[in-house]
Amino acid sequence: MKKRSLWMLLLAIAGFAGAFTSCKSDEGTNKINTLDVMPSATIQFKASGNEPVVLTVKTDAETWNFSVPEWIEGKKEMATLTLSAKDNTTDGSRSGRIEITAGTAQSVTISVTQSKRAPEDPDALSVDPSDDITFQAAGGEPVVLTVKTNVEAWECKAPEWVTVSKEGDKLTLGAQPNTTTDPRSGRIEVMAGKAQPVYINVLQNAGDGMAEEEVKGSLVNASEGDLSTTITSIEPLKKSLRFELAEAAAKTVGVEVVVDKDYVAEYNFIHKTSYVPYPADEISIENGNVSINPGEKRSGEITVTIKTDNREALRNNVDYMLPLTVKAKSGKVALTGDESRVNYLFTRQCKKEVKNILFFEVNSTNPLNALEYRLADGSMFFDAVVLFSANIRWNGMTDEVYLHNNANVQALLSESEVYLQPLRKAGIKVLLGLLGDHTPAGLCNLTDYGAKMYAKDVANAIKQYKLDGVALDDEYTEGSGSSACFAGNSTTAASRLAYELKKAMKEKCEWETSICVYQYGTYSNSLPAYSGSQPGEFIDIAVADYGAGAAFTYYGMLKDGCAAQSIELNLNRGNVGAAYGAKEKGYGWFMWFAFDPSPTSDIENKEGSVSAFKEAADGLYGMKLVDPTGYYNKLGEGKYDPTRYEF
Repeated sequence: MKKRSLWMLLLAIAGFAGAFTSCKSDEGTNKINTLDVMPSATIQFKASGNEPVVLTVKTDAETWNFSVPEWIEGKKEMATLTLSAKDNTTDGSRSGRIEITAGTAQSVTISVTQSKRAPEDPDALSVDPSDDITFQAAGGEPVVLTVKTNVEAWECKAPEWVTVSKEGDKLTLGAQPNTTTDPRSGRIEVMAGKAQPVYINVLQNAGDGMAEEEVKGSLVNASEGDLSTTITSIEPLKKSLRFELAEAAAKTVGVEVVVDKDYVAEYNFIHKTSYVPYPADEISIENGNVSINPGEKRSGEITVTIKTDNREALRNNVDYMLPLTVKAKSGKVALTGDESRVNYLFTRQCKKEVKNILFFEVNSTNPLNALEYRLADGSMFFDAVVLFSANIRWNGMTDEVYLHNNANVQALLSESEVYLQPLRKAGIKVLLGLLGDHTPAGLCNLTDYGAKMYAKDVANAIKQYKLDGVALDDEYTEGSGSSACFAGNSTTAASRLAYELKKAMKEKCEWETSICVYQYGTYSNSLPAYSGSQPGEFIDIAVADYGAGAAFTYYGMLKDGCAAQSIELNLNRGNVGAAYGAKEKGYGWFMWFAFDPSPTSDIENKEGSVSAFKEAADGLYGMKLVDPTGYYNKLGEGKYDPTRYEF
């Protein structure tokens, strides 16, 4: 992609390091940085109970970085790297590699292993405290327990009237008010693997029954239609409620309508559903404090306003619940069970038959900018972004191919929760770009041995940083080397790596992952089947080179996996007008590259880019693009700014 973008060529001449030019930057200087790591011998961890290992890093480079397997936690402080191993709860041992990089110095790799849990180490479980729990009739304060186990996951069962919330090793228990004149009891059961379950008796005192003797009250939906709403715009929704008594009040009754977000977990536990609480910050209640005077049965109208324009609040095809209930403020009124609740359900259903994938040049662009672009129905304009780009490299000393991240890529990965997970929370998939890096290692010249080695390294990173897959670009492979990792460049090798990557990510990640291919170099050719699978079975998305029109289908792939067009925004290359008719022709994607709206970027065609998005929105969906109002900056090499700024 570099050779087809003028601005990136200028960056390379200026000497900026990056995915495209990470090696060319090295060629522009005679200085080779030094890098020493002590100790550098293989690190061996036990299955559990390990002390941290501290490495000393000495270098004359301005900065240094590191990468670790997903089961290792690394903490960088000045000239030290502290490594901690998570307990191994799997059935086997595991191994990986610590890589430390600094400027132009040869990277240092350290092997790390962890032994498997011994057969004699049984599943263990304890709960503290585990004494009997007694709740007052009104419910009272929740009780927080600590669950300790060597098993990866644990569960809890509780009586229907007990509320349950899990977070980390904490188990929070509460009780619904007991409005009857009888006490009630039950048992909490905590389970983890094959460990002996922990049972805790739970009791609740009897209520005085006075409320039920006087009058029952209920919260009633006064809005038209049912409780479920499909959201198709970013305009606020309004719902109406009333509070009603079964018979006229003998004296003034006062109640307050409140959001009971904790009830969602209880509801899901009881009904085996997966509702997500609607964000409380997006809800306002008008006239939520109501009074019913003596002789009356019904309150005035209570208005609930629900905002729908928060980009992270409503993800596409996710079911949300807004649980509303009432709390007694005065008078004797019985508030029992479902009668005191109204649960509004929301789903944003934006059926996008054609999706947009954006390749970000991360050397100059903050990927959070993708959050600023939405359609009129509230859905995100971009459905996937590619961090362009990480690299494939070869270590001639150890004869290993491995994943290399420059300072910009690594900064985003290391702070995934800040810069990447907000994209995923908004429904945007995040793919890691993979590119040659001026070494003999390439995406289309690996042996079976080399492909499996590289695929394993990449899959570990995808899991560790919680990403959604990779995007392959066959460029910038240079030189040759005598290695067990390399075969001749071929379409067979191209299929081989894509197949191994798909297989490795599926084995490592509990979530769905995808492979995107940029049809350039060897990937611009038809690909053969590999290991009994057609390319369409392990390649999910195909995008063409700029000016080449629509991507072609690999064997076994349908057109819904192909981009109707690839647009280079900065140089205005590609036909945006192809958006009209893309859906009718069966294409499932539209590709974009070289976009940065921030004022500090080198991208010149900012206004033209937004105009192109608007034209595509009209052509693909017959909808308007909401005018963006903000942006995010990149601060320098390996530095991004999470602050949102207004235009």
